[in-house]
Amino acid sequence: MHARRLSRPSRPALVALAALLLGAAPARASTFSLSGPTSGTCSNVTFTVSRDDSSIPETVRCRTIGITAYPTQHFFPVDAQLVFAAGESTKSVAVEEMLPPDPSYRFQTGDTRTYRFQVADTGGYPLCEIAKEIAVRPDLEAFRLLVAEP
Repeated sequence: MHARRLSRPSRPALVALAALLLGAAPARASTFSLSGPTSGTCSNVTFTVSRDDSSIPETVRCRTIGITAYPTQHFFPVDAQLVFAAGESTKSVAVEEMLPPDPSYRFQTGDTRTYRFQVADTGGYPLCEIAKEIAVRPDLEAFRLLVAEP
C-alpha cells in the first residue's frame, strides 16, 4: 500500500477556517435588529425583525430560548425560518405567553420568568436577541385551595 499524500490547503481556505474557529460572523448583506417588549404580564407579544439592506433575499432563523421561563409552561416555543424577499425589510413574529397550567410551575419562587427571542443565520450563528421577562403573579386563593387540608 502506498501512502497518499495530502495537498496543503490554500491560504483563503485557512483564513476561512481560522475565522470559523475564532467565532467570526459570516459575511452578510444585512445587519439585523429586533424590537419588542422586554417585560410585562403574560400575553401574546410580537417581536419585529428588521434588516438594514433589503436589496437581496435572505433567510434567517428565529427561536425562543428558555432561561427561567419553561417552554410549554410559560410560553409556546418558536423555531422558524423567516424568508425576506428582496425589498422586504421587516417581519413580525408572535409568541404566545401563558400562566403555567401545572401548579408546580405556577407557584415557584420569584415574581418573574425570562426567555430570549433570538435571530440567527441559517447555520445557527446568533445575529441579535432580546430578553423578555414575564411577570408571574400567583393566584393566592387557588394556592390556598390547592394546599388546604380536606
